[in-house]
This record gives sequence, structure tokens and C-alpha cells, in this order.
Amino acid sequence: MLDETNSLQKDEIFVCISDRNNPSERKVITGTCIVFRNPCFHPGDVRVVTAVECQELEHLADVLVFPANGDRDLPSMCSRGNLDGDDFTVIWDVRLIPEKDFLPMEYQTAEPYTENEVTIDRIKNFFLRYIARDNLERIANAHVTHAVKSNVVVDATHENCLQLAQAHSEALNFSKTGVPAEFPEILRVDKYPDFMDNLGKPTDRSNTLLGILYRSTQIPSDGFNPPNGRRIDFDERLFVVGY
Repeated sequence: MLDETNSLQKDEIFVCISDRNNPSERKVITGTCIVFRNPCFHPGDVRVVTAVECQELEHLADVLVFPANGDRDLPSMCSRGNLDGDDFTVIWDVRLIPEKDFLPMEYQTAEPYTENEVTIDRIKNFFLRYIARDNLERIANAHVTHAVKSNVVVDATHENCLQLAQAHSEALNFSKTGVPAEFPEILRVDKYPDFMDNLGKPTDRSNTLLGILYRSTQIPSDGFNPPNGRRIDFDERLFVVGY
């Protein structure tokens, strides 16, 4: 939500969370944080901000408050977000704060496609055109693949990823603007990292952290065996014989 008291300054946020075990207990988060919104493709979509105490906002809990001050509103810098119900993520673990703060992306919005007269036939034609030219998922998959290409962490700052971030934004707004996203042949991929689990498509073994985590969760052919004979505690209601 927006700080209607105008107390927060540029790049400041207010976050007060309730204790899940004791809802009457609250904690105000302070210090350096990151805030972002999914889908998150451009490195500038992750904003480094400062969480502060604010007496004028202390009655609010379990909600993220954005400042009304600044050259550009923070939600729009988070993947073109807004306050119409978007979910934002806030992380205040100092180990996860990036060392570099990137400039937010200046998303280019296509000029909307217009019709002089709206008819049922034109509505049907647009629907069919949208189905035929919707490439949102392919662009998103290509973005991940380019970011970890050749088992090297190139990350989202690579030129190909920046182009795909813009293309993904255009594809996301295709249903609103009527203008499909351009997906250049040079940015398309024919192989995916193994952690994307694209069944039926060629994959490459990824030595990135995502690849390591993915393979560590795979059940071996001889079944799951807890390491070192450890006992695994879990909810018995989730156990189904044969699975």
C-alpha cells in the first residue's frame, strides 16, 4: 500500500510483521532489505531499500508500505508492478542482499492496436491471433537458459537477458495492447538446463546452484534412503502405501 501520511522518504519502506505463534506480538523490520515482484527478469527489478520505523504507520501490520516520495514509484520499478493487488516479496536477511544495486528498467510500452469498430468477427480474429502468437512461456524459458548458458552463471545482466526481459514485458501486455512481442530467432534456444525439467526436450547438465539443488532432490532408482540412517519425521497423513 501507499504511505498516505507522506512520512516515508525515497527508497524507504515500512514492514511490521505479526508473530505466527503469537499474533499479539509484532516486530518492525529495520535495515537494508530487497523488495521484488514476480515475474522478475531484469536485474533492476530487485530493489535495494531501507526498512524504517515510522510512528505514523505503526498501526499497520502484515502489509508492505511504499513511499509516496521519490522520482519514480517503487512498485513500478519492480517488474512494472502496481498496487491493485500485486504480491511483493521482502527479504531482510543480510546474506541475500546483492552487493550492487542496478538501475530499474525503462520498459518500452508498445502503441496499442486500435480498431475503428468493434465487431464479433474482429474479436474472434484477435482471439485467434493472440492464441497463435502468444510466446510468453517460450520467452521466459529462453531467459533462464541464456542466464545459465554453457554452465556459466552469466546472470540477468547479459545483453540477451536484457532483450528478453523487454520481450517478456511486451508478451505479458499482448492481451492489453494487441501488439505481440518480437522473439528474434537468435534468442531462441533448443536445449534447456536440466533443472527446468522440460520433459521431451533436449537438456544440458547445469553446474549452477539451481542444477545442483535440482539433482539433489531426485529420487535414485533404488528408492529414497535417508543419509547416515537418519530417521525422517514427517506428517503420517501424507503417507500413501506404494508411493
